[in-house]
Amino acid sequence: QILKPIALYPDPLLAEVFTAATLPSQIVLADRYIVQGGDVNAAAQQPWDPSVQALVHYPTVLKWLDDNLAWTTDVGQAFLNQQQDVMNSIQRLRSQAQDEGNLQSTPQENVVADAGIVEIEPTDPAVIYVPSYPWDTIYDDPGIYCTFGIGFPIGPWLGCDWDWRNHHVIAWGAGHPRPGDWWRRTPGNRANGLRGPVAP
Repeated sequence: QILKPIALYPDPLLAEVFTAATLPSQIVLADRYIVQGGDVNAAAQQPWDPSVQALVHYPTVLKWLDDNLAWTTDVGQAFLNQQQDVMNSIQRLRSQAQDEGNLQSTPQENVVADAGIVEIEPTDPAVIYVPSYPWDTIYDDPGIYCTFGIGFPIGPWLGCDWDWRNHHVIAWGAGHPRPGDWWRRTPGNRANGLRGPVAP
């Protein structure tokens, strides 16, 4: 139930959200930084986890996490203690939305289903969109879809992704950048060249 508001987020952003949710106090500080006019481009110089630094570039998401801090804290604890269950729940919710016809590829994102795994990836490797949807109905009632506002840039700060099959978060970074064709690979062909899981 608590995962419904974010289960349909694109995978790279979802990975950052879960990781950042384990550090709710830093989310508060980062949101305060933005509200007070902090420079987004200087986020990497702030004393926060890279996942929180990444969310500074997506201020609507950061503000939502701060405004719903009890929920954020619960999600972070669930991810810390039950990562495999959390990932399985995300997949169940996505499958439910897809079964209702409510989760389909759009100009903003590609929805790829492969052997029971549903991935949501940006269509443009340089731009990511944050979906908005009525999470209390989109998983159960047909004819309800995600809507999208402005696109946000994808930069080196967006450094996490999912290995759904092996139930862990992937970290990209210096010396191990995300492959250019990563989002075009089927889920079953994602394992080659991974640096390895991130400990939540």
